[in-house]
Amino acid sequence: MLKNKNDYSCTTYLGSRKVNFMKYVHNVLRYSQWLNRKGIRWSIINVYDRREGTFITRFYYGDFIIPKPKFGN
Repeated sequence: MLKNKNDYSCTTYLGSRKVNFMKYVHNVLRYSQWLNRKGIRWSIINVYDRREGTFITRFYYGDFIIPKPKFGN
């Protein structure tokens, strides 16, 4: 796992409609809490390695969200 801050980029959807994109994310759990506080309705968060642009994982609303998903296998 990378040890730098802001290792992730997140694209957030409500159904098939993109509702938010955040280029610099350090903690995905806190990002999802921020979305909820702002009243941004969402159903899916796609998490990417910000530096490589590769897909890491997907979280659905109501899932247990891992604050810092692991890269690779």
